[in-house]
Amino acid sequence: MTTQEYVTIIIFNFAITINCLTVYAQKKYRIYDIFGSKAHSVHSAVLALVWGVFIVSYALLELTASTANDNNSYAPAGYVLKVLAVILFSLSLKQIGSGALTNKDLFTGEKRKLHGVYCYISEPIYVSYTLFILSSGLVTGIEAFYYMAVVSLIGLQIIESKIESIK
Repeated sequence: MTTQEYVTIIIFNFAITINCLTVYAQKKYRIYDIFGSKAHSVHSAVLALVWGVFIVSYALLELTASTANDNNSYAPAGYVLKVLAVILFSLSLKQIGSGALTNKDLFTGEKRKLHGVYCYISEPIYVSYTLFILSSGLVTGIEAFYYMAVVSLIGLQIIESKIESIK
């Protein structure tokens, strides 16, 4: 693997860790309450910073994929999976609203009755992230995307979803 691949994996792990820690700390210790009415905005800024750095690193990695991988036999399946991941993400976001991306419910106490895609998949947004990352591996052949798909499965679908379900 290249240095860029390692760096992207490290940044991804860091983003998931910060996301998990900040959500847990807010649920358990109400760390953002010192910011009053701006609590959600501060939390959103923290998440935007760490996830923004990851997204840039991810995009650069995908864009700099060698042209030798453009003709790999898994690319068509990767493109189909990418489209399915985007559709799943869109349906999920339509169901629960964009505030879910920044854990708005931690600050408002608002709970939504889940229906639609949530009747069939317990964490469809996290599943869509994992599928999208996996699809990047299939399209580009870059090994780091396969590792990040596993990290996404463990870090988001298992760990973060458990943290978010803490009462």
